[in-house]
Amino acid sequence: MPQTPSLHPIVIAGGGAGGLELASRLGRRFGPERIILVDQSPFHVWKPSLHEVAAGTLDIHQEGLSYAMLARIGGFTFVPGRITGVDRETRELRLDAWRDAEGEVILDERVQPYGQLVMAVGSLGHFFGTPAPGNTPSRWTPRRPPKASGWRCSKPSCASRALSANAGRTVRSTS
Repeated sequence: MPQTPSLHPIVIAGGGAGGLELASRLGRRFGPERIILVDQSPFHVWKPSLHEVAAGTLDIHQEGLSYAMLARIGGFTFVPGRITGVDRETRELRLDAWRDAEGEVILDERVQPYGQLVMAVGSLGHFFGTPAPGNTPSRWTPRRPPKASGWRCSKPSCASRALSANAGRTVRSTS
């Protein structure tokens, strides 16, 4: 006898802040048999910490939270995999093969049935045409007032700014 869609699991595609929160809340209510979180990464990294990852001060493998651990705490099931397709007629997600760091297949390509599907795959930022820091012209430098101690500039424009900024000032010797 075929199952009705209400008995199929609720599958949440994407383990970012929204998907993880939803999986945890529903998991505590309905249990791991009904709530499944699918993500292509084995670790959740809190997005406000991404600048630390980029700077190299945060190791994702030490500081990232394992989805398997979060699933156990939150009462949901974690299914690793990159989604390659959604079949709305059969209510199935197609998942790519899951590979280890060396590229060896751990899990073959597979399908994940769902009764309800929540797409929580995030978004892309819009920078409104602002160039990225790496694309900024090299002649751009932040302006700062010249300092009497240690600030050097070999460009004529810098020297004239320094002279005009210090014009009329009396320098007293403290010795």
